[in-house]
Amino acid sequence: MSLGAGAEPSIRTLPAGSLDQQAAVVSAPAGTGSNFWYVDELRNADGSYRLKGSAPQQPDLGTGGGDSEISVGKLAAAGKCPAIAYTGLHNIDLLDNFTAARSDSCGESFTNPPNLYATQNTATDRQWQSFDGIKTNHLIYHKVDTGQIVDTSPTTAASPTSPRALRLGWPRSGA
Repeated sequence: MSLGAGAEPSIRTLPAGSLDQQAAVVSAPAGTGSNFWYVDELRNADGSYRLKGSAPQQPDLGTGGGDSEISVGKLAAAGKCPAIAYTGLHNIDLLDNFTAARSDSCGESFTNPPNLYATQNTATDRQWQSFDGIKTNHLIYHKVDTGQIVDTSPTTAASPTSPRALRLGWPRSGA
């Protein structure tokens, strides 16, 4: 099954019980924006299964194309779709920021317009994300100019309104 252009895909699955139980959700940067698809697992009449991909969409409206990342929250007790968070490294201002978007429809649509400047810092690269439960998504990225790893969760122990730099042993203090 071929879904479209992209490299270095970010692939996740939705939790059991989601309204649309896709086999996977996929994001892949393509240079002119990041493509996003969901893949459905369909049961054939003979009991076998096949995969069917959705049409690609661009949650970043073409501003991304560098690294892309998706994360999936936990399913709320009364919910039908978990939150899906998307970030894409800008292609409009190299390594300067991320575009962020969110889907509450099992990946069928994303916030429009997306947040075109999701971080307060410039010189950013290599993001990772993970949900901490149902609604809190942590965007973690490399701050190139200082070598720090930054966590931009909505609230942190350091400050409720600004990102927290995480020291993970590099660069070493005093080095």
